[in-house]
Amino acid sequence: MTPGGPVEPARPAGEPAQSGASVAGQPEQPGTRQPATPEQPVTPEQQPVTPERPVTPGTGQQPVARRGKQPGQLRKRLRHLPSGLAASAALLVLGLVIGALARGTVGALGAAAGVGLVALSYTISSVVIAWADARDPRLVLPFGLLTYVMKFTIIGFVMAAIDARGWQGLAPMGVAIIVTALGWTVAQAVWTWRARIPYVEILPPQ
Repeated sequence: MTPGGPVEPARPAGEPAQSGASVAGQPEQPGTRQPATPEQPVTPEQQPVTPERPVTPGTGQQPVARRGKQPGQLRKRLRHLPSGLAASAALLVLGLVIGALARGTVGALGAAAGVGLVALSYTISSVVIAWADARDPRLVLPFGLLTYVMKFTIIGFVMAAIDARGWQGLAPMGVAIIVTALGWTVAQAVWTWRARIPYVEILPPQ
């Protein structure tokens, strides 16, 4: 007998104790408790198989999937190019007029050379970067930097050679280079602002 509790009936000798807790002081009736079902072990054949991507040896990283040759990929990445070329064409006409009025034929030629040099420079950079991005995004940085270094190295040697000859159109050429670079940047910024560019690019299945 427990203090303050009901009197438990005496259990005959040799009878096993009933398992389980009693509800509201009543002993659990035999046969009401379901026997526990043992858990079945999971065999290796029943384990779900998750496909694993190959890992690059020596790096421990999964390789980046290269983009195959998709039709129109290069053209899609050069949609901004016409805006810069249109701005360069307008600046070419303006430079010819201002250069001719300021220094005659030499001034007009210098302005035309400056506009053409900037337009050619930006076009080459755009094509190289678009090609690299269409092939593999990891090629954009090395090819972009290599193109930048080679391009400005050639421009520097050309400008130094012109200056050594004492050509009178060098000053109009320098002004045209600065104005055309700013005009190309503004034209591309306006195109980017108005263009509908998706945040995520979904490539078609290969």
